[in-house]
Amino acid sequence: MIVIFFIQFANSVVSPIIPLIVLNMTSAIEGTGSLSGLIIGVASIAGAFGAIAVGKVSNKVGYAEALLMCIAGAFIFYIPQGFATQPWHLIVLRFLSGFFMGGTMPTANALIALQADKSRHGAIYGLASAVSSGGNAFGPAFGALAASTIGYPAVFFTTTIMLGLLMIGVGSQARKAKIRG
Repeated sequence: MIVIFFIQFANSVVSPIIPLIVLNMTSAIEGTGSLSGLIIGVASIAGAFGAIAVGKVSNKVGYAEALLMCIAGAFIFYIPQGFATQPWHLIVLRFLSGFFMGGTMPTANALIALQADKSRHGAIYGLASAVSSGGNAFGPAFGALAASTIGYPAVFFTTTIMLGLLMIGVGSQARKAKIRG
């Protein structure tokens, strides 16, 4: 449940700040909304592709390993977003990070299914949904706080740090439990 919270938290930190970042990059109010929507949409479309692709990969390497690969991929592509100077940089980098982020929830849910008693799946997935919603609620608030106190690039760097810590935690637990799926 902690993993699901932080996946959704990390996934929602940046999006509300994208229009401000684009405005800061272009210094032009006209077109900022459309460009911001494109950047957010590209990440969402890539996430759908990532969710589909992870199903094929996870069957071969295991769910825990697939989850680690997805978190690591998102981690790698979040780092340079904080250094982006042009909107097209963000389009490319958000697509790549979105692809990997898209694979995180299906693999996390598959791990829940493997570890949970089948008679409790309904309750567990209900709790997982509530935890996911909590991550979606707290992420934007945290992103706004980070952007307003440290600066716009902070949303990318704090997300990178969260993903790095999540990667370490998931890797540690997977090794400890020897979860393969």
